[in-house]
Amino acid sequence: MRNYDEIIADAIDRPAFSNGFEWDHWSAKWCDRCKLYETCPLVDVSLIEQKTPVEWIVREPMGLADRYECTEFEVIDE
Repeated sequence: MRNYDEIIADAIDRPAFSNGFEWDHWSAKWCDRCKLYETCPLVDVSLIEQKTPVEWIVREPMGLADRYECTEFEVIDE
């Protein structure tokens, strides 16, 4: 995974989510099941800098939980 500075340099200059409700739904499907979540610079860029990482690919249809596909997602081993 790229570091914070690399991610922010390429991030799209618009928030990934318009409110906490949207973030909660998306992160429940992706971040809550990802082994990288605790140290994920993608989340930091999104929530702190209010930018959309290019690693989050827009998906269709755009349901709340399916808005983006995270290219860095690594499922937690059960």
